[in-house]
Amino acid sequence: RLLPAREKRVSARVTARLTAWRRVLPWVLVLTALTQGCDLPIAVPSWSTEWVLPGSSATIAAGELLPDAISVGGAGAWFQVEIPDTTITIELGEICGSICASLQGVTAPKPGISDDFDASVELPSQVLSADLISGALVMRLKNGLAFDPIRPASGVFGSFSVTVRSAARTVASTVVDGKTTAFGSGTTLTRTLALAPGVLSGPLEVTVHVDSPQGDRVRMDTKQKIEMTAALNDVRVGEVRVSLPEQGFTGTHLTFETADLDAAILERVRSGALRIHMDNPLAVRGRLRLDIDAAGTRIVRELSFEGPGTSVLVVTFDASEIRRILDVPSVAVSVGGTVAGIADTTVVRPFTGIPLRVELVLELAYTSGG
Repeated sequence: RLLPAREKRVSARVTARLTAWRRVLPWVLVLTALTQGCDLPIAVPSWSTEWVLPGSSATIAAGELLPDAISVGGAGAWFQVEIPDTTITIELGEICGSICASLQGVTAPKPGISDDFDASVELPSQVLSADLISGALVMRLKNGLAFDPIRPASGVFGSFSVTVRSAARTVASTVVDGKTTAFGSGTTLTRTLALAPGVLSGPLEVTVHVDSPQGDRVRMDTKQKIEMTAALNDVRVGEVRVSLPEQGFTGTHLTFETADLDAAILERVRSGALRIHMDNPLAVRGRLRLDIDAAGTRIVRELSFEGPGTSVLVVTFDASEIRRILDVPSVAVSVGGTVAGIADTTVVRPFTGIPLRVELVLELAYTSGG
């Protein structure tokens, strides 16, 4: 509506006063705050951010973590198990008994012999059992008797029957027949027996049954011997169950590069950390010892880890340490430590090792306008 002249003048004065008050009000608030001791939001804004520098990857080799007798084969497809040879000697008196004892030193027809002798081939001390993929047992018999036990006379034949067992399971067997094979005095007889796949539990028991009929006249000496050597060759296994006491490992190395960081970034670094990504397939716990070489200055840290599973281990550095690390273009990290099974029995499947990946994390500080 149209205002009378008087109302127009009043409205103009009110508008002018409001405009003036808006100009003065901020200063009034400031003065009020100062007189009452209040803090004003006048600090320069600041913030921080993270830079992540990827480093190298490495693997703690399975051979570093397992008993010495177990090594990785087939690029992680199987384990190779080294088992020492077993050698035993059997005296004639042990398998011939009282009959031969009564003829000691006498030349007489060789009596008939039917008896067993055996050898026990132990698995490595820390290996409780293993799933056999393949392997062979090489048996060598050396005849130290004065006669051939499986051809004791013309047209008379005996035999050796060989059986290899693991617990109640028959792993291999063969028969050496005198009709096709001679075993004269002073000779060595060798047979290679393929081992049937399956679980190896405890020692391998090698049993030889001697069937030696009566034979030609011979001077009896009960102290004469047959020597047997059992050797396991190229034993490949899948899963193994081992006792894994604490043992050390070394020889793994990681690196990360800092040469590409420009001066503007370096000036803003306030702290840092090393992140180690671990993918541990084993039910073990242990400690990592990191030896960081920064231009000849060593920084040592220790970290604990557990498995199985993935984890991220973090090593923090203060401002002084991170400066020393960044002073060189390339930083080397040596990784060692200890490992031990969590339980009495650790199940280990074929693998190449525990993968590690490292990255350097830098905290950078920023301020507004700077």
